[in-house]
Amino acid sequence: MQLLSLQFAAAGYGCGPKSSKLKGYFKDVSGMVQRNHFRVTKHGFVKKPRLWVSAASASSLDLVPPPIDNDLQVIMKDMGAQFSSGGIVETFGNDEASLKAVEDSVAKNAITLLVSPTTHESIVTMLNKYIFFADKVEVHDITSKTCFFSIMGPGSDQVMKLLNLEEVVGKPYGTHLHYAVEGNPVTVGVGSVLSETGFSLLLSPTIAGLIWKSIIEFGAIPMGACAWERLRVLQGRPAAGKELTNEFNVLEAGLWKTISLTKGCYIGQETIAKLITYDGVKQHLWGIQLDSPAPVGSNITVNGTKVGKITSCAPGSNGIKHAGLGYVKRQVGFPGKEIKIGDIKGVLVDVPFVSHSLPVTMQMAGK
Repeated sequence: MQLLSLQFAAAGYGCGPKSSKLKGYFKDVSGMVQRNHFRVTKHGFVKKPRLWVSAASASSLDLVPPPIDNDLQVIMKDMGAQFSSGGIVETFGNDEASLKAVEDSVAKNAITLLVSPTTHESIVTMLNKYIFFADKVEVHDITSKTCFFSIMGPGSDQVMKLLNLEEVVGKPYGTHLHYAVEGNPVTVGVGSVLSETGFSLLLSPTIAGLIWKSIIEFGAIPMGACAWERLRVLQGRPAAGKELTNEFNVLEAGLWKTISLTKGCYIGQETIAKLITYDGVKQHLWGIQLDSPAPVGSNITVNGTKVGKITSCAPGSNGIKHAGLGYVKRQVGFPGKEIKIGDIKGVLVDVPFVSHSLPVTMQMAGK
């Protein structure tokens, strides 16, 4: 995984009375919040004295076209943002605190993107192409300065509780909180790269070994790249360079839950809207149970006719069939459909990560 940081020079984090006393990390832009400072011992995360921190934008955020991000406006209104008639965020009601945050210069406000090693250079190029100079946004590759752990499986909740991180257990997908371990920042989020369940930890390499050891001591089983790839295929998680290429669009890849129909202008919006409006998706990504390993890139056929191609394949073990992912024409794709890849027999199956239509909640929101 590669990590990119988009840093906004006009905003920051702060604490009182002196920024040098900041030992915790933080995620809450709605005003003054309380967070605990943690450190790792062999027994997990141990609480230290309370710390009050605050953060907010120190300057107005221009939301006038182009583009107007309606989703972001809704989120900011929930945070107490007051808009001018021209769509400018005039205040969050905490001007003094936000100015103090910038003055203390504890850290710059930033968005962190987790991207594929095969695409991070092209993503950096694209971001730099579309970021205006006046926006004062910088893009940095912070891969060497960070480590990323995923905890998955039915025992993941218990591991988090033993780490004294039960605060995040049971929270909605995407919830994330910030802590400190021996003075180093750790971000804990709900959900993993492969599913909406489990947890993700973004942390400094300085304390990565310490946290890894604690996680293993509490019963987690380490997973290597081979097992991870098999799990990715079984989950149906599209991968860059395989299922995610210029040959396929986001709807064909089954990533319907990742798009927005309400946020306003964005690159590719018109194409996506037309595909949905006119029911124009011609193929779908499917899981495939295979009798034998199949060469990636080979044609998928039904009764001798090409209907798609296989994009990923992972070997089976312990009586479990070989697994694959592949794109199949819409009119012939359904669970249980028998296919062939050369002389290899296979069956199409549903996989958890992939959906073939808009979620009900998004359908209702679009009406």
